[in-house]
Amino acid sequence: MTPAQSQLESFRATLSSALRVFTNGIFLGFLLASILVDQLSKLFVRDSLYLGEIVPVIAPLKIHYVTNTGALFGLFQGQAGILLLLSTFGVLLLLFFYVKSEEHTPGHMVCMGLILGGAIGNQLDRFFLNHVTDFIEIQGYPWIFNIADAAVVIGVTGIAALTIFANSRIATTLSPEQVSPLALLWINSGNYCSYGDETWVVDDFLFDLQNMLPSEYNASPESSE
Repeated sequence: MTPAQSQLESFRATLSSALRVFTNGIFLGFLLASILVDQLSKLFVRDSLYLGEIVPVIAPLKIHYVTNTGALFGLFQGQAGILLLLSTFGVLLLLFFYVKSEEHTPGHMVCMGLILGGAIGNQLDRFFLNHVTDFIEIQGYPWIFNIADAAVVIGVTGIAALTIFANSRIATTLSPEQVSPLALLWINSGNYCSYGDETWVVDDFLFDLQNMLPSEYNASPESSE
């Protein structure tokens, strides 16, 4: 395969992955729901309260209407224009790397929908209002935030939890019944795998698999002689 063909195949794979993500019902559902709930809640607060007004809900939760010209949780105040550009770039970068990844499970789709929905919700505020509407105050918590902020934090926390869980599953030793004869053959075949007149280096592919197998299935050709 020529370099041009390889690049074309890579582009096609990326495009196919993007279509799978952007047409996924779970991803779109959580993306749109987080934007809608965020924008409606901010509209309600702006129409119902005056700036700075505090309405107790249930201890320790209060509705406290403030505007934020900074970033998440009130950080980087007075930099709305720069933050709009940086946040837009960050959203596009996040989308690109997520599309390129293979982590498209339902759980990841939920988390990415929340993260992107939250980011877009605050972006809409910065674009149309030049500030972000915050109104959720929890006693003892240092920042006032909104639904979009909460969606981003929940999504990021979910991605971290899914990653930790996935890594713990990979680290679990496979039982002999879970290992196919072909995998065992490859592990004990040395550094190369050949078929016809083509040969592939399989060291990198086998490294993780070898660590997952019981020791009796992980013998090198030299040790078995």
